[in-house]
Amino acid sequence: AVYGGDGGWCEISDINPLIMFAESQFGNMGRSATGGESFANFFDEDIQTDFFGADGMSQSAPFITAFYLWEDLAEYYFGGGEHRSLFMTAGFSGRLFVTRESHVLSTVPDFIQMGTFGGGNRAFAAGAVSDGGNWTFALSRGGRILRIKDALDDDYDVDELSASVLPFSGRTATGIACSAGGDELVVSAGNYGNSNYVWLSENATEGNPGDIDFVSIQHNLPLMPVYDVAINPDSDEHYVVAGTELGVWTYNKDTECWTEQNEGLGRVQVFRLRMEAMNSPFCKVTYLGTHGRGTFRSTTLTAGFCDTTLPEFDPGSVGIEENIAEQMNIQLYPNPARTTAKVEVSIPNNQKASLNLYDLTGRLIKSQVLSNTAGTETHTFEVSDLAAGNYIVNLQVDSYKLSEQLTVVK
Repeated sequence: AVYGGDGGWCEISDINPLIMFAESQFGNMGRSATGGESFANFFDEDIQTDFFGADGMSQSAPFITAFYLWEDLAEYYFGGGEHRSLFMTAGFSGRLFVTRESHVLSTVPDFIQMGTFGGGNRAFAAGAVSDGGNWTFALSRGGRILRIKDALDDDYDVDELSASVLPFSGRTATGIACSAGGDELVVSAGNYGNSNYVWLSENATEGNPGDIDFVSIQHNLPLMPVYDVAINPDSDEHYVVAGTELGVWTYNKDTECWTEQNEGLGRVQVFRLRMEAMNSPFCKVTYLGTHGRGTFRSTTLTAGFCDTTLPEFDPGSVGIEENIAEQMNIQLYPNPARTTAKVEVSIPNNQKASLNLYDLTGRLIKSQVLSNTAGTETHTFEVSDLAAGNYIVNLQVDSYKLSEQLTVVK
């Protein structure tokens, strides 16, 4: 456990694996620069207000708030190591926020409102970005799409695709994936009692968005929820990979036929499906997130020239670390706080500990050394001298850290 709460979406940077993103309920997202040892809120004022309201109290973000991280791995590997990335999310307002600064750890990233979803449930559902970042597609839970050209540049263009060209508009949309150039776009939908669950567009970058065509590729796929999709660039035989109510299925672009691919997995719900680069931007390994059966990895669809050998795992002192981590706990009250914040901490016996308060830039504001601490104790932070906003309270026991977000109001 690295973040607490009810949990939700997560991302780990392929460029710098120490950079991680996690969340708890109602859009409480955190960014870590330490491989998950500590997290801090990284929202700027605009998205902070959109998600939590002007008073920092209202909850206008979904209980589980989707977000998406894209990194330009080709540019990183072959273009001089540039860290080009896009991070996107949206709350119930439908305002799509995108930042290009998710990897800039020295500052709070600048989030840009690049568009607003129209119609129905406007919360963010999934995102897709073409190779090189020329085309970005954002999907809402209500089946609407925002198409952004050149999102990495200040001179970007945004089109909201009309509901008339989206046969899934008004449905519970679940997944989106695009081809390397962005021309081909696959969208999936969930729920029961429908005739179609997967659609393909082969002209998603059409100059006039009203001319974009989506056609169903349901064919012989059983009528069931499809929770996520990916495009496999190396095989027409398994061109679309789908995570469904009954495991994984792949779509043959030439025969227009779906085939079940559940060896070693079984017909279990697959809610998340990713094809992640390993050792090279051209070597994609398939990862599955299931309901109730854990996480799976497959190299069946990975190009034969790729090195997919996993490093050996040495558990080392994991048992000791888990023992300490399991005994650590931190609770804040009141939260939000106006004048003082009580911090209740639980710490294993005979452990060196400290309690630290950081702002969102990572600057240490206050610190207390907890000497001869064992069991559960309550400590106080004076916050009347702090500006309104979000802060991070961090408990460090030996080399292990646990963090919680504290909101200060005036």
